[in-house]
Amino acid sequence: MESPGNPLPPDAEDRTAMQRLGDWVWDLVSTWGPAILVVLLIRSVLFEPFRIPSGSMVPTLAIGDHILVTKYSYGMRWPLTRIPVGELSLPDRGDIIVFAYPGSDMDPITGEPGVGHWIDIPVPGITIDYVKRVVGLPGDVIEVRDNVLMLNGQVQAQTTKGEFEFVDDRIVHAGRTLLAPSLQAAALLRQCRARHVAALTFLPGFDADEAQRLFDLLLLPNNADCFRPGQ
Repeated sequence: MESPGNPLPPDAEDRTAMQRLGDWVWDLVSTWGPAILVVLLIRSVLFEPFRIPSGSMVPTLAIGDHILVTKYSYGMRWPLTRIPVGELSLPDRGDIIVFAYPGSDMDPITGEPGVGHWIDIPVPGITIDYVKRVVGLPGDVIEVRDNVLMLNGQVQAQTTKGEFEFVDDRIVHAGRTLLAPSLQAAALLRQCRARHVAALTFLPGFDADEAQRLFDLLLLPNNADCFRPGQ
């Protein structure tokens, strides 16, 4: 035991200081570690908060809005990772989704999938997240001509929703006329394609892929019925 007449040697004092530091770190980890782990698990499996930084989704989502995104809507992933448990389902047209901008999860040096491709943790800069509305699904052809949306060669009708004033992400006061395109033509096309492909697969020598190619190359350009409601 330390006494005024018998001070501790320097190495013993160093060990005592290290022990105090170790005790403090252990207390910190044991107190806050479980709570932080639970928050990370909830964020990676159930819900994740986001803040909207730009005006691309006005007026549905305004700049500065805070949203809570469900992480299981299209399938589950292993906790704290982006690795799916089984097959993920496709979103529906019109859904608002959050996704990593293509390429932002890749290693800029090697070009291979980086940490953000596999790990789902809230580290700034690990990925660039975008919030957008789903317009096209696999197999659809999307074009924008003179600010008019076209799906599979069909112009989508637009309706004026009103005038909106907002401050964009460059801190510029701006006014916009919101035009909401209809996605009916694309839905009709998908239903029509499914009917024709199902019929073609009954022909000898046709599988689903060959029937799909035949429909897109030969039947679709001359099949106006695919774009008529009720067909």
